[in-house]
Amino acid sequence: MVNGMNAVDPEATVDVVCTALRDCLAEGHDVHAPGLGTFCIVHTASYTESLKGGGLTIVPPARNVRFDPHAEWREDSAILLERRVAERLELDADMSAPLIREVCGFIARQAERESRLAIAGLGTFAREKDALSFEPDAILAAAVQAYYTQLEPVRLEASPQRAKNRKVIQGVALTTFVAGGVAAALWFGLSPRGESPPHVPETETSSPQAMAEPAASEKPAAVEPQPDESPVPTIDINAGGYTLVAASFENRAAAVSVADNYRTRLFADNVAVGVLETNTNGSVRYRVAIGQVPTVDDAVELKSRLSGLPDDTWVVRITSHH
Repeated sequence: MVNGMNAVDPEATVDVVCTALRDCLAEGHDVHAPGLGTFCIVHTASYTESLKGGGLTIVPPARNVRFDPHAEWREDSAILLERRVAERLELDADMSAPLIREVCGFIARQAERESRLAIAGLGTFAREKDALSFEPDAILAAAVQAYYTQLEPVRLEASPQRAKNRKVIQGVALTTFVAGGVAAALWFGLSPRGESPPHVPETETSSPQAMAEPAASEKPAAVEPQPDESPVPTIDINAGGYTLVAASFENRAAAVSVADNYRTRLFADNVAVGVLETNTNGSVRYRVAIGQVPTVDDAVELKSRLSGLPDDTWVVRITSHH
């Protein structure tokens, strides 16, 4: 409901329009509302922050809503809202467009008259100078962020053992380099000067005739590929640990399809791949999980080692609640 709205106002369908708008944004779509402006979904990729004294903080990815009253918009960003409203009000698609413009005009007039207009489940419109601003409320923000729900920053303390290992590796590398240089110098110093390398007589093996393709009767028989007897590892939620989430879907079939794709691509790496189901405030998501390692450090190392993962792949702890 719109705060302060007259119960007999024929614009009561504003709730239907605003709910459809919220659902479109929650699904990750940009939406243009004629007469108001354009609502855009802004993606912030995961990033790391250095800590004083060493260590890192991994900040998870996020999605937020940005409103621009003057932004250029694509036609499809308006058509999507028209279709959703038409479905919910059982109207023809061409009838929903003028209805949406009327509702958006009502919202703009109310915001102009009252300076601020709060719509439950959507947010607050306010008139600032010559432009209309918008601040999403907690319901809309949670719906948009549901893609990355339950994610919190992960703090990685500096590991003394890791630093020690790094020094040992550097020392071994330096020793190997010096030893290699000494060996090369000795070989160069002891090798005779001015002598040509010994002549190796040409044999049948090295002749062009011998290198020619064998006769058809001598070709080895084609070997039928055998099915791989070693199964691809999967995520074991009872074993705990940490994993990398590369995608999240509301539809399980879509998540399974993406997981199968990653399973094929990462087969040579012998990395566990699976789908984790999570339920938060009644919202079910299916996450594509890649890898299962005991510590956060191992998960971060796995992410840097595997190629082809999305930039916003994030680390998640595996629990029996998935």
